[in-house]
Amino acid sequence: MTLSLDFQGSSHAVGEALGRMRAHVKGHGLAPEHVDAVEIVLAEVLNNIVEHGYRADGSSLISMTVTARKNGVDCVVCDRGLGMPDGKIPCPRRFDAEMKDMDDLPEGGFGWGLIHDLASDLRYTREGKENRLSFTIVSPTASII
Repeated sequence: MTLSLDFQGSSHAVGEALGRMRAHVKGHGLAPEHVDAVEIVLAEVLNNIVEHGYRADGSSLISMTVTARKNGVDCVVCDRGLGMPDGKIPCPRRFDAEMKDMDDLPEGGFGWGLIHDLASDLRYTREGKENRLSFTIVSPTASII
């Protein structure tokens, strides 16, 4: 029930890894909306690594482990790129939905809002030169106690 992948930190390789992850979790009977949530969060995380951690050099490795279980999916992503700002997970960025001028919206940063909204048990550590981000995507039908 666990998929482990090591792949290059490039947009193309991320797309391929997301496709393999999607097939893996679908094969374990997860509801389509649950599979979509896992893909959204992992896409945000992996694209942040490529763009910010590795600065789109494409040559560095990313490791991803995805474990599908009955009520959720556990994910661990490791890389050797730049660390998170201030050594911690960024706070979600929100905007005023009543804003009249969309040109006033700041650029970027909204992906962490999606990650915080869809994932639980977010944990980040940096040990030496390695970043490790782990989280769980709970099934929408699972009861949370």
